[in-house]
Amino acid sequence: MTNLANRSIRALKGGVAVLVFLMLGVALSMLINTVVPAENRDMVSMVVGGLLAKATTIVDHLFPTIPAHSKAPEP
Repeated sequence: MTNLANRSIRALKGGVAVLVFLMLGVALSMLINTVVPAENRDMVSMVVGGLLAKATTIVDHLFPTIPAHSKAPEP
């Protein structure tokens, strides 16, 4: 891949990461500031859970230096 293609992929990944964290912030602020009807409570908890799962995937991808997730050196 060329340098421009790599830069475009990194920019796209960064944009998606910002979008996921922005949606997570909006969802959590709506949960704090508004009353969720009982019939929508399960749906809202599923949306927040999905966004939290994506956020942990993004953080794990951006900061892979945690020893538990690093690969063992090859002999």
